[in-house]
Amino acid sequence: MTEEHLRQAAAVLSKCGFPQNRALGLTTVPIPKKFKCWAVFSSSPSSDVNTVQTTIEGETTWAFRAISSYVTVPVGLKIQIQFPDGRFLFHDLSDIRSIAGFGSWRYPLTQERLCPPGTRIIATFFDTSVGTAQAIPLLLEGSYLYNVRGGSAPSPLPSLGPRYVPGDPNQNIMAPCWAWGEGPEAPKGFKDDPGGYVYQSQVGAIDMGAATTKNLTLQIQVEPGSDCPVWSMAFNRTADSTAVGDVLVKIRNSTGYLLTDDWIRYGILNGVPFFKPWIVKANETIFVDLALIDYSGTGNVYMQAFANGGKRRRNVSA
Repeated sequence: MTEEHLRQAAAVLSKCGFPQNRALGLTTVPIPKKFKCWAVFSSSPSSDVNTVQTTIEGETTWAFRAISSYVTVPVGLKIQIQFPDGRFLFHDLSDIRSIAGFGSWRYPLTQERLCPPGTRIIATFFDTSVGTAQAIPLLLEGSYLYNVRGGSAPSPLPSLGPRYVPGDPNQNIMAPCWAWGEGPEAPKGFKDDPGGYVYQSQVGAIDMGAATTKNLTLQIQVEPGSDCPVWSMAFNRTADSTAVGDVLVKIRNSTGYLLTDDWIRYGILNGVPFFKPWIVKANETIFVDLALIDYSGTGNVYMQAFANGGKRRRNVSA
């Protein structure tokens, strides 16, 4: 990659929106780069934990922007991602399907994470289905960031500009802000922590027995100290081999607010982004009511709920 190639790329990219400039007088040219990250578990693994380290190679800083995954069914796997600065992507080990239901199997980060050359991204995989062979590929997506001296005056990411203004360089009116790794802007006086967080409930079991209730309530506790803007809900449904059944959900929080005012099949909501974030305050609890329908057989149907969101704190420096 020569300087002339970068200047030509900067000129071409400026036709549809300038990339982010990180220093006055410098134009940042993003060159896409992806890193593979694999985890393989045999049917009789020696350990149910597999830690995979991905070293960032290259001659310049790499911006980590999204995770793509291919998840087969059935799958029993939890995952945690640690960035080079020591921070974690998720609040806890999270079911991999909570990040695999997004468009093109891509989970965009709310803010890109800068990874200098030679640093490492650590993925921890936890096998929750020992006895079943699993191979889980992840694709860590992002761009090398090259600074080119000269070029156009500094301007923000296209996602931060208006969707359409006559004469404005940002004309990509169909691109949502999260496609560039930028989430909805925090209100004045608040700031959002980088990355996304997944809050999870306990695993609940509904018994097929005729004398048992077919309802259950899961709880997702938001930690004190930060609000949680929830962007989507995800669900992990499993069942014994002898059990068949679908599940309806109704979602509310501890203030009495109803996200859904009636029962809805969990698959309709699973991983679908909301039109705007649902703000759940610090220390509040999300309740997910479950109702088993169309069931037959014996055994249990298991459900776990996930709140995909972030951490929003009051900006004391504002």
